[in-house]
Amino acid sequence: GGGGTQRLARRIGPNRAFELLATGEALPAQTFADLGLVSHLTDGDPMDKALALATTMAGHAPAALKAIKSLTQLAGESALGAALDREAEALHHLFLTTDARKHIAAFAAKSEARRAEKEAKS
Repeated sequence: GGGGTQRLARRIGPNRAFELLATGEALPAQTFADLGLVSHLTDGDPMDKALALATTMAGHAPAALKAIKSLTQLAGESALGAALDREAEALHHLFLTTDARKHIAAFAAKSEARRAEKEAKS
């Protein structure tokens, strides 16, 4: 139940999904990573790895992360053209946010500083 048969078959193909589901075989974690079902493997404390990943993500704009999550989930559910249209719409809206304006201004200032530094050296 819960859509596992459909989601797994769409992710790894119906033949491999059937085999995994029908056998219930316990497989090494690397197999699941190779199938793209596991994002990260670690020999250390999994919580340390999860917290490091969460910390990195938390350093980015919340609106951008929300859009990325939504758009990547849409990728497996929609035709490419429709998904690209949604991505363009999301990007347009993100460029209008305060975070985007702040980062664009910082990038422009950094570029201007580099240009001035190069001119001073010439």
